[in-house]
Amino acid sequence: MRIRDNTSTSVITTDPFNLAGYSSIEVEFFFRPVGMENGEDFWLQYNDGSGFETVATWVVDNVNISNNSFYTTTVTLSSADYSFVNGGTFRFRNDASVNNDRVYIDAVTITGITGSTNSTGMTYAPMVGMSTFVDGLDEEELALTLYPNPVKDLLHIQTDHAINKLLVYNTNGQLVISKEDAFEKINVSQLAKGLYLMQIYTEEGEVIQKKFLKE
Repeated sequence: MRIRDNTSTSVITTDPFNLAGYSSIEVEFFFRPVGMENGEDFWLQYNDGSGFETVATWVVDNVNISNNSFYTTTVTLSSADYSFVNGGTFRFRNDASVNNDRVYIDAVTITGITGSTNSTGMTYAPMVGMSTFVDGLDEEELALTLYPNPVKDLLHIQTDHAINKLLVYNTNGQLVISKEDAFEKINVSQLAKGLYLMQIYTEEGEVIQKKFLKE
């Protein structure tokens, strides 16, 4: 998803969810700010039917959060602080000034949790080794296909690019696979279930990234 400026293009809204009965809700996602001015921010908002309320804010200050870097974040909402209803919705909104102020958001996971109620809060961290992205390339140039996705054991890699190196990171930013040969497929059976980011380095000096889910 891409949110930018502070107009109609700044908002991405989910479909309604039945959140009734959960003690807490976790919203996890990756994000990357691009061109955001110092002090500009974006929000996660929740609507229980009475209007959208901001539940978390991320400010680009070039200290904790910087442009062109990749972050992972988790927001936890507690039923002690919010009303979880059938029909609850979430949205991301950019609070910036012009079209070039952008935030890219990916791999959003919303999880309902029963049992003991967690406290409301937010954590985020840079994705180690994932701050390099390719800009200025069209979709054809960035073509990279991973299949099957989700995958259990063998992950096949299809691309027109000549690959020099392949790296795989988990959501904690830890390097879990590094290869410099045999790029047609990799065995991921040893990985724990979850989301991973593949980074390939091409002979042209480009870096291309793609996420996959390990079953």
